[in-house]
Amino acid sequence: MDRCLRGSRHGRKPIGGGRLSRGLGLGEGKVFLGRLDGRLLALDQQTGEVLWDILAADPGLGYGITAAPLYYDGKVVIGITGGEYAIRGRISAYDSATGDQVWNFYTIPGPGEIGHATWPQDNDAWKYGGAPVWQTPSIDPELGMIYFSTGNAGPDLNGAIRAGDNLFAATILALDVQTGEYRWHFQVVRHDIWDFDAPNPTILFDAEFDGMPRKGIAQVSKAGYLYILDRRSGVPLTPVIEMPVPQDAVQQTAATQPIPQGDWVIRHDVDVVGEDFEGVLLNGARTFTPFNNEIEAIWRPFSGVTWNPSSYNIENNLMYICAGDGESTADPLAFLSELNLERTVDFARGAAIYGAICETCHGDTGQGGTLLGAPLPDELTVVDIVANSRSGIDGTPMPPFAGTYSLEELHDVASYIHSEILTQR
Repeated sequence: MDRCLRGSRHGRKPIGGGRLSRGLGLGEGKVFLGRLDGRLLALDQQTGEVLWDILAADPGLGYGITAAPLYYDGKVVIGITGGEYAIRGRISAYDSATGDQVWNFYTIPGPGEIGHATWPQDNDAWKYGGAPVWQTPSIDPELGMIYFSTGNAGPDLNGAIRAGDNLFAATILALDVQTGEYRWHFQVVRHDIWDFDAPNPTILFDAEFDGMPRKGIAQVSKAGYLYILDRRSGVPLTPVIEMPVPQDAVQQTAATQPIPQGDWVIRHDVDVVGEDFEGVLLNGARTFTPFNNEIEAIWRPFSGVTWNPSSYNIENNLMYICAGDGESTADPLAFLSELNLERTVDFARGAAIYGAICETCHGDTGQGGTLLGAPLPDELTVVDIVANSRSGIDGTPMPPFAGTYSLEELHDVASYIHSEILTQR
């Protein structure tokens, strides 16, 4: 099980979380910076001098930091990313003066902790279950709570080995800001297999509901649903109904999903297809349509609302959301204009990426059959492999890696697969 999930025979993993940083934190005359290599730094705001520098998360194990650190009451709070690399997500607070850890909360609960029963009890999938924290949390000083939402469970498009709801993946969480102790949670997607996590930052607001002043929290997910909860308790302030959804025995899908009622943020089905569409439009391509290696499917939305922050106007009670409504229609081979196929290939780097990421599903010889991984066809070309790994394969467990690896890195792993994997079996 350990080997199957982590596939690390070629050594340490690449830096987790993609190649971006979402900002800085400020407090006490210091600038706080979280880096992609898992380091957390405090700089003097006037001089740039490094005041302290700690390793908050090991990048060799797939961890990274992309969010802007949050300063509050002598503490620096930061979440850890790397959900694609079989990590166990967490969020931690550090002493702003020294960098010493004050508290730590794992977003995948261990044995004896709240939520652990939502993971298989006959394997160790929870140790690598994902649930990274992509964004900066929000804080209510009066209630003494810190709020954030989490990323997808891992493996992200493969639920076969992680039966259960998989808390606290794709979940809105509230903790005690001073101690990091659990207060409440609301899971927005149960047993996520669609990468429908919740990377959009939470919004805190006060408003009247049914004539009563309430303290609210809003969060909108990649599934395209807006959740409005009471931030004291996590109870919905607007109706949310547990709705039955289509099932897939291989993916061990959840029987129901919590669906907010009211106006849609975006459409949740496909009402018409083009003349060039081939195949069967299962379930009207509705949100939460399942799939596996034998049954391909498309669903809407592809990625409803991601990390781009939303906003709320207290004067008109309107929330403003940056949303996407559908899959990319870009030419999957457009990258060829940016990639020199005659460049010198780094086969060692390609082997390391294959061992850390691809082998998990496709096996050490590309034979497939591991988790939901398909066999790698012998006729694949280097260009085919780059295109598939860059864009993913619609309706299958194959995810896109364009935001994780550069074109050159994808070319390296594609060349390694073509020269060392496909030709050796």
